[in-house]
Amino acid sequence: MGHTKPSVAPVFAPPEGYAGLFFRSASRGVPLECFLHIAALVRMGGGEHALVLTSQVCTSWRKAIVECGRLWTRLDDLNVCDLNALDRVRAIAARSQGHLERLSLDFDPNDDGVADVGMSTLPVVCKQILREVSRLDGARALVELELDLRSMRYCDDVEPLFACIVLAAQFAEFSAVNLRELSILTSLDRFPAGAPFLFALPQLRKLVLTSQQYDPPGDARLPDFFSTTASIESAQITSSSLTSLVLSGVSLMDSTFPSFAQLEIIKLYRVRVSNLYGLLVKCSLTLKTLWLRGIHADSANRFLPPVADSGLKDGPPTLDMPALQHVQLAGSPTPILWLAPTQTGASFLVHAPFLEKVNFDRQRSHSQLDDDNEGWFEAFGKELTTEVLSNLFRESPQLQKLNLNRCRFSTDIVTPALAFAPATLTMLCIGGTPAATDPFIDRLSHTILPNLEWLDVFNASQAADVGAAKKVSIQALARLASRYRAANHLPRWLGVWRLTFVTSDPHLEVQPSLHDLRSTLRKLLLTLSSTQVSHLASHLVYNPPPSFPSYDVVKHELIALSRPPTPAPYGQKPDGSFAAAGDPLPAAGQAKPKPAAQDPKKLVVGDQPMYDEARRAMQAWHERREIGDAVSWCEREEGVELRWGQGCGLGGCDCDMSHPGRDEWDQGHEIEGDEDE
Repeated sequence: MGHTKPSVAPVFAPPEGYAGLFFRSASRGVPLECFLHIAALVRMGGGEHALVLTSQVCTSWRKAIVECGRLWTRLDDLNVCDLNALDRVRAIAARSQGHLERLSLDFDPNDDGVADVGMSTLPVVCKQILREVSRLDGARALVELELDLRSMRYCDDVEPLFACIVLAAQFAEFSAVNLRELSILTSLDRFPAGAPFLFALPQLRKLVLTSQQYDPPGDARLPDFFSTTASIESAQITSSSLTSLVLSGVSLMDSTFPSFAQLEIIKLYRVRVSNLYGLLVKCSLTLKTLWLRGIHADSANRFLPPVADSGLKDGPPTLDMPALQHVQLAGSPTPILWLAPTQTGASFLVHAPFLEKVNFDRQRSHSQLDDDNEGWFEAFGKELTTEVLSNLFRESPQLQKLNLNRCRFSTDIVTPALAFAPATLTMLCIGGTPAATDPFIDRLSHTILPNLEWLDVFNASQAADVGAAKKVSIQALARLASRYRAANHLPRWLGVWRLTFVTSDPHLEVQPSLHDLRSTLRKLLLTLSSTQVSHLASHLVYNPPPSFPSYDVVKHELIALSRPPTPAPYGQKPDGSFAAAGDPLPAAGQAKPKPAAQDPKKLVVGDQPMYDEARRAMQAWHERREIGDAVSWCEREEGVELRWGQGCGLGGCDCDMSHPGRDEWDQGHEIEGDEDE
């Protein structure tokens, strides 16, 4: 019985009546479906320009490409400031045959080769573009709409830009009713008309809005984002289909929010949100990702119902968020989610039983194009206490990854909090913190973090200085790996045990070799007396990795280096000097002259500078041996891996993007439209 070949549906179904057609090339016939599939790959790889060039090869190719509406579903980077933009829209809209799915409008008067239409005519051109898009099939197929006005941040006349935003909102409300993603990226200090998108677009899934952060003077309040200029009563906004909400610089001043029954992602950058607790309550059952960077919030108990006896309000109850998996907090105004609430504080407790990742490290802004938003949000400082970390561990029993890099806190807050750390914690990042020390590493064991797989102790601020003292030595990391290796018998036997360290590169290849350091030390020791050498060993800083010689062995080696060279195996002349090779030896039976007694007054005792120089050379030689032995031990031990951190540590520098493990914390950043990604 023969095998039946499974049928494969074509990527682009040709129009009715084309099933028997074959596209004719110069050599042999090619099925039209295959050619359209190749054209789709060309469109995906080279964009619209590559597709236009392909259509100009011959008449047959042009006919096939132009008449396939599925190839013209995207209109990207359409510069509204260009006089030729309208012609391009008309051509693409006609070729799409009502299948246009993405429209991206860019406002860039400084683009090369652009004939500026003038600020006053921008709303007119924008209105004509949107009319051409909706002329065929009413833009019912449009699912993505993006307006990028960030290039107009130096423009003094903002009224035309406000008019373009209003036109886009009206277009979305009355034409693109099936819109699923809406992005309006600006550098303005406000939005002109609230946000009627939530109820006008029933299928909207993702909303991205950016503006300039603006602090109103005194007690003034900006219009609320969700309800101010809505065309219907705000009370009718009862629910929303949003799954992703990304806001930068936008004000959320009211205390009431619509019900977000499907919201899974919230990312707020420099947002002034009065009732952060009320916002999270509306999506507490579905929220999976929460990024708060530079957030200003009011006290949570301010929005609680008034007390009947006019007494003091109690703190807000613990917020249960069963779906929460990923949290990133940065910037000093941002409230901590695991701090007991007070009458004046904005903090509240969050219980997240399935939380996996928490990041307190410094984090990026939403856009690198906006000068005022450029740079980084600094890592949390003194807000991190033993209470905060203990509550985090207790309220997140499934926590797997914790990033504390660059956080500035007191030295003794991590060790007591680790007593509450869940057994699921596999990744711990403490580079550049007071906890990144050898004593802290030596206190870690499999009883505290039994499933540890990744430990990041890399201090980016010291990466630029090769000679800078590293807080955590490789010797301490090797000792930690040795303890975990001895405790994990079964995983090590099965070959599934892994422990990765991210630390500073010791630069062994650029330092003086071990032989050179030994020779330098030997020359200095020969200038010291035996008493000085014996005292010198007491200054040795002993920090051994596994299988390193004991202190007594190292001390014996040091004393052996101070001994004078072994005499050459030649005869001795009457004057006490040794005979050179080839000189006649004394005759048989002739008594060998005794060496002249050395005058004790001629014994040279090194002065204090020479003694100090020998002490530094001794420590350099010994530390070089320890580091080399620790690196060799980690490289030959199965399951242990050393990875070198990267980055210069300069403020705002982005050179540590290739830092090991960075992708783990940047997952999801590319969906925000940041061009740097």
